Amino acid sequence: MATHAAEMITKSANDKTGIQVLLSNIYAYAGKWDDVAKVRLHMKAKGMKKIPGSSSIEVNGVVHEFTSGDESHPENGVTALMLHEINCRLRDAGYVPDLTNVLLDVDEQEKEFLLSRHSEKLAIAFGLVSSGWGMPVRVVKNLRMCSDCHSFAKMVSKVYDRDIVIRDNHRFHFFRQGSCSCRDYW
Repeated sequence: MATHAAEMITKSANDKTGIQVLLSNIYAYAGKWDDVAKVRLHMKAKGMKKIPGSSSIEVNGVVHEFTSGDESHPENGVTALMLHEINCRLRDAGYVPDLTNVLLDVDEQEKEFLLSRHSEKLAIAFGLVSSGWGMPVRVVKNLRMCSDCHSFAKMVSKVYDRDIVIRDNHRFHFFRQGSCSCRDYW
């Protein structure tokens, strides 16, 4: 049904990148990788590009931007080590990554790696390592946060006893002690 609806919208708005990304995601959720490839080829032929996920955080008056999967930040080494520590501590606390958020035809290990490099996770790791103990971590995200990153932020707020505020393009999320102000409805 979702595929049919997206195809109907595509007929009237074929040049809209968001519609094409939605259609690609619908096909990916359904495991229709040939259809995903067709949509992505169509986007490429039309010069359409998906907006990459990015997150910004201000630390000591300087704004730092992280893009999903990007390793070009000057503090990448420290951030990667902190992210590894966070992932280990969260796993010990019961966190399991939600691999359904990775809409690519790759194996589970690759999905887990890609998911672990979402921009808000990089920004949170950088915020934890760069700000003083007890200081809130404030992140601005250009897209809607995925459900895995939402669960991740809740667990980080509990395990690290830090307030985390994330403004995605839909709403503010205030994470404290493993709960979110949106009550998991976003």
